[in-house]
This record gives sequence, structure tokens and C-alpha cells, in this order.
Amino acid sequence: MRENHQLITSGKLLDQKGDLLEPGYAKSLIKSYDRKDIKASPLRIKEWDYYYVGGDKYGVALTIADNGYMSLLSASLLDFEKPWEVTVTKIGLFPKGKLGLPSTSEVGDVSVSGKGYGFSFTHEGDIRRIVVDIAKFHRGKPFHCDLFLEQTGKDTLVVATPFDKPGHFYYNQKINCLRAHGYARLGEKNYDFNDSCYGVLDWGRG
Repeated sequence: MRENHQLITSGKLLDQKGDLLEPGYAKSLIKSYDRKDIKASPLRIKEWDYYYVGGDKYGVALTIADNGYMSLLSASLLDFEKPWEVTVTKIGLFPKGKLGLPSTSEVGDVSVSGKGYGFSFTHEGDIRRIVVDIAKFHRGKPFHCDLFLEQTGKDTLVVATPFDKPGHFYYNQKINCLRAHGYARLGEKNYDFNDSCYGVLDWGRG
């Protein structure tokens, strides 16, 4: 892999053997990812969407991940003034792509629910909407958040990284400075995300 090699030509991410056609970095998802092009075991394929949204006083971290052998749904609430943090994680076995995570961060929705919880990451035009409900989050209190994120610039950070082992790779995008509005609620306490709050998306496939 050439150092500081920028990807400027659109096309497929992987060749017929499941290897990266062109390692490097880009400012957008210029290379198209398709889960069906991967030749590694379905138990090894990892796909996730991770959002962090916060300001000076508090934040939330929210994840939907399909790691082949396990699914992971996670919500964290952080209070920086106390300081204080609670994370609740729901784990499933052998999803192997059944969560239906989109092949691009630009379009496509994912919603996963079960007994006492629901996670939904959707697109509404140019706005990303994140809705999470967990019936028993902390000391029996329910957690709910409804957040809207708007991208403030066109450029993102994308890296296509090869591994030494054939058919193995990592395709990652970071979208920073997503202007946020909305709220989170734990029991009767509200957390307002409308004042100088921003989010980041960590989008990973590989």
C-alpha cells in the first residue's frame, strides 16, 4: 500500500477474490461495498454503525453492530458534570448479516427490536434520525432518545485498509461535525441536545 494514496476513481471495493482492489483513503465512499463480494467466513464479517452525540455537559453513544457470530446493540448515557456513565448492551447470536446494515452510509435504514428495546437509524432526506428505546436502562428507569443529525460539510474521512491475510480488509468512514438537535430522557430527566451539540458517525465494514 502506497502511503497517502488517495482514491479518486469510483468502482467496486473488492475484486473477485474478496481482496481490496485499491487500498488508500478518500473523502467519501467512492468505492462501493457489497457484503456479497466478501469471501471470508460469514462469522468473520463485521458491520457496524456507531453514533456519538454530545456537548459540554452530556452525551450519548449508540451502536448497531453485526459481527457475524454476534449482534451488539448498545446505548450509553454520559453525564460529564457528575461525572457518571451507564451503558446497556443487548447481544444476540449468529446474526450473519440478518440485521441488514446498509452497504453505504449515505442511504438505507436499519431497525432492530426485541423484548424491551428498539434501535432505529434512518434517513429522512438529508437528515439522519436516531431513535432508541430501552425499557429498563438504569435502576428500572426507561431510556428514550430521539435525535436528528445534519451533515455540515461534504468531506469525510474514508480509509480502505488491507490485511496480510487474503480476503481480509477494513473499510471505515468517519463523518464528523454532524449538527445535532433532539433529546434523550432517562426516567423523568431530560437531556437537551439542541444547544451547540454535535455528533459523529463511525461506519465500519470488513
